[in-house]
Amino acid sequence: ASAARADAATALEIAHAAAEVGMVPWVRSALAMLEHSLGDPAAAWAACEPLVDLVEQHGMGDPADFGFVPEAILALVALDELDRGEQLLSIWDKRARKLDRALALAMGGRCRAVIAAARGDLVAAEEAVADALREHKRVDTPIELGPLKQAPAQVEAEGRGRPRYLEIKAALVADIKAGAYPIGAL
Repeated sequence: ASAARADAATALEIAHAAAEVGMVPWVRSALAMLEHSLGDPAAAWAACEPLVDLVEQHGMGDPADFGFVPEAILALVALDELDRGEQLLSIWDKRARKLDRALALAMGGRCRAVIAAARGDLVAAEEAVADALREHKRVDTPIELGPLKQAPAQVEAEGRGRPRYLEIKAALVADIKAGAYPIGAL
């Protein structure tokens, strides 16, 4: 993990030095995913926060260029910042719907499920997972399906007030090792 963090810091330095600002969201998104996988939502939020501030102030374009947003939303939920997470999800969903981005809609559905579960509305959470799975059928991105398939476990855990990040991560890693998500092909 420390080597990945160092690589991310180097990538951010290079992106800034080369004025390649388009790379920054990708690097911060990858860093947030790393921190989530390690069960550290505060660090995931720290990776996303500077860009989230910009999105909240200025909006966003194509969700494909803003992959850090779902990571930020999940971090906010874990940090009990549900209202801010919901506001950010509203920005994400608006663009995803306007541009009809199925993968973004699926990712938004996962976030909506986790927010609903954190609020104790397990029925809405289950509906959001079902909606997200429906959207996901329109795309061919198996790596994104993994976290979505883990969403019911996270919904259940959030409903009990006990996020199970490490358990969810372990289940996803087991699925990847079993060949369910061919990340080597990405």
